[in-house]
Amino acid sequence: MLEFDGQRYLIAPRDDTQWVRNLRATGRGELRRRGYVESFRATEIADNEKPRVIEAYLVRWGYQVKGYFKALPNPADHPVFRIERRALIETVLKEIIELGGEGSEDERRKQSVALLRQLSVEERVQLRTLLETARERAGEIPPSLPS
Repeated sequence: MLEFDGQRYLIAPRDDTQWVRNLRATGRGELRRRGYVESFRATEIADNEKPRVIEAYLVRWGYQVKGYFKALPNPADHPVFRIERRALIETVLKEIIELGGEGSEDERRKQSVALLRQLSVEERVQLRTLLETARERAGEIPPSLPS
């Protein structure tokens, strides 16, 4: 995964692999890292958008994938998907809610803060607005979210 220009991207160094076909078919996937699973939605970007993303990808990960790009130098041979940020907000919110009664209040707060740190400031504001709107509709006072 690559973070570039405020977006997150998945780049396939080896052309049309099984995960690429699955992502094209469903538009959804999961990122798994260190026991953490993040569900997401993604959209494949157009070929004319790929070169700048692939260039940034090679700067970051070139030492691991350089050979694949030498074998397939045309950017069109490398599917690139943009991970939708709205899906990330929904995923973080869902995971915070799922923390519910697990562990002590302090542990839940630390886990919530770790999840929220995945979001940009703008996304935290969007999430806060979503929570406030939902709680207003339910007649509850919204809690403060950690910054």
